[in-house]
Amino acid sequence: MVIPDEPLPTNEEFTDNIRPEWAPRVPRTVIRRLYEADAQGIVDDALIDDVGMRLLARCQSILAATEAHAGRAPCPRCGQRISHNWDKNKLISCPDCGWQTTWGAYFKTYQDKQLHGGGAVHAFQTYVEQYMCARTPRERMLLIDRLIHVFHHELTHNPTRPAACNLIGGTMTEVADFLDTLSYGESSTSGVTEEYRTWLSKAEAGAWFRSILSNVRDHRQRTGD
Repeated sequence: MVIPDEPLPTNEEFTDNIRPEWAPRVPRTVIRRLYEADAQGIVDDALIDDVGMRLLARCQSILAATEAHAGRAPCPRCGQRISHNWDKNKLISCPDCGWQTTWGAYFKTYQDKQLHGGGAVHAFQTYVEQYMCARTPRERMLLIDRLIHVFHHELTHNPTRPAACNLIGGTMTEVADFLDTLSYGESSTSGVTEEYRTWLSKAEAGAWFRSILSNVRDHRQRTGD
């Protein structure tokens, strides 16, 4: 077991310049293409897997960042959890491989990147557990659809903001507009249209998000978008 106690050189913030890396949010354009194809009854295996694997990587990053925020930072070199006390000036060191940095430097790698799972951790964890076990493209499509329509805190019957904000690129307003305008049709995968209706009922259950949804709809009506 290696337990380093020497400070990092001033010109090297992370041991060997190995820093935590986080999967980015998925572009709206690629998900929209997926729904447009699905609405036409087109089962595009490659597109489903492209979106599905991007979301999988993002969910794994969210879970890792959430754990780091809770005091157990995953080591970017070996994966071991590093316990810390949230002191940003204090050095944190991997007990297995010796990688180290300050907690402040580690925190900055995920700060303001929508990587804290909050009240939707259950959904991100479920997706990670189930996606690779899905046997068919249609099953994977359903898992994607359920994931992007989750709300934070919906298990407590108090849905707040969409978990899609953690997963899909854009501002809250852009993501709300995006989710409200995805393509559906008679040939869509069975269950996705019903999932949209469920999402809509949750979206309208809270005054805050209902107001955002109303504003984006008013904007579309005024501009004809």
